[in-house]
Amino acid sequence: METILIVDDEAFIRENVQRILSEDGYRVLEAANGRQALEVITGEEIDLTLLDLNLGPDDGLSLLNALKELNPELLVIIITGFGSVESAVEALQRGAYHYMKKPFKADALRVIVKLALQTQELRREVRNLRRTSDLGEQTRLLGTSPLFVKALELVREVARIPTATVLVTGESGTGKELVARGIHTLSDRREHPFVAINCASIPAELIESELFGHERGAFTGATIRKTGLFEEAAGGTIFLDEIGDMHAALQAKLLRVLEERTVRRVGGCRDLPVDVRVIAATNRNLEERIRSGSFRQDLYYRLHVVPIQLPPLRERREDIGLLAKFFLDNFSRAFGKTFQGIAPEALKLLEAYPWPGNVRELRNIIERITIMGDGPLLTVDHLPTDLSHQQQSASSSPAAVSLASVQGLEQAVAAFEQQMLSQALDATAGNVVKAAALLKIPRGTLRYKMEKYGISSPNAQHE
Repeated sequence: METILIVDDEAFIRENVQRILSEDGYRVLEAANGRQALEVITGEEIDLTLLDLNLGPDDGLSLLNALKELNPELLVIIITGFGSVESAVEALQRGAYHYMKKPFKADALRVIVKLALQTQELRREVRNLRRTSDLGEQTRLLGTSPLFVKALELVREVARIPTATVLVTGESGTGKELVARGIHTLSDRREHPFVAINCASIPAELIESELFGHERGAFTGATIRKTGLFEEAAGGTIFLDEIGDMHAALQAKLLRVLEERTVRRVGGCRDLPVDVRVIAATNRNLEERIRSGSFRQDLYYRLHVVPIQLPPLRERREDIGLLAKFFLDNFSRAFGKTFQGIAPEALKLLEAYPWPGNVRELRNIIERITIMGDGPLLTVDHLPTDLSHQQQSASSSPAAVSLASVQGLEQAVAAFEQQMLSQALDATAGNVVKAAALLKIPRGTLRYKMEKYGISSPNAQHE
């Protein structure tokens, strides 16, 4: 409900305005003089003010200045009983939205008030869009889809609270680390380190030392004291990626760090205070892992203070063109190419593709196109086969192949499996660990299937 303030020294005017606007569903507050008006503005969220220029001993123009100083975005409609064009023009020059002459009709008042409030709403939407644009420029988080904008609003809000723990969830390639960096960039911790670690990529026997450090002689090979990542991130942010894959024993130690804000080096005998914000991320369903006993429920609640869910790219198709153009512009500048845009037919195919690797896959494909080709337009001919021949690919789905192929179901399933493995490796730039996580299969299973089907990648990383 919009709140309107009427400032007039004549009680019957205030009562009349209050009656008319209340009938239309507005909340109407009253003030008889400048002092009362300033008190109301200070304590209330006012959407619109109706201000009489002649307030007895008070000067309406001076009060207009004072109101605009308190709230520069406040819309003010001037009311004057003398119809002075000069005073009305001066009021408009000082920031008034409109003016009305007494006596005014109820219908005229309703129309002007409605237009003013619509203007105020439009101004707020513009300010929100500008804030979103500024956020994208600072953090490279780009998108206008409702789901993504909602996530961006959470990024902005939590950045203002330097101690809040954040849990970012979403499929591989949706930009979880980018969100973590965005929170850090927008926060008061921006001048301090941002330290990231992938909990799934470091062996369980080493990750404790990586996170918390160790003392000299703590174990074989510990010839010097090592500072852990929590200490290195002092004053800043530590990002724990793939937290769902953290070893159970280490989960208990991380919980203690979150609760007590101290760390103890491996082999150490004293606790060291740490001032860091913890942001964790995972592409796994932690609630399912809690039910299976592989993730601690108490740690989940400690991490789940501010949850941010990132939507997959297939659920924000209106952002595909924006992201593709952003990547194309950046890579064109980096590689000295002349790409200036994307042909409509190519954009249509990009928007129709399911993007199993999400934004990371889109980025990798645009980078490859920019390296191998040149503009001025990115056309269908630049696209990979699985994008430029999607109708043919659709006919090669498991059901279609099994019906059309004389070789039968087993061969159709094998063909589809090869396609999925190739896409996952392509989306992760040949990283076996990440491809296995994307496919939700063990790393060893992926290696076995790659050997079975003779799939290899020149950039494959067999961690």
